[in-house]
Amino acid sequence: PLTPIQHWFFDQKFSNIHHYNQESLLQIEKVDVNLLKYSFEILIGQHDVLRCRYSRRENGSWQQANLAKEDIN
Repeated sequence: PLTPIQHWFFDQKFSNIHHYNQESLLQIEKVDVNLLKYSFEILIGQHDVLRCRYSRRENGSWQQANLAKEDIN
């Protein structure tokens, strides 16, 4: 089921629901790309909400599906 904050979000009826974000800007002098990729894989594997996908039902309510780590592109 959706959490209270997810219900709030979908109740807002944003004009472009796919463009809502929160961001942070980090500046890094040197990046190990392989380590960064590995870090994101671990993060996505640990936090279910980063693997959730949402679809609207015929009655207008929202449904979430939590993808397996292997199903993430």
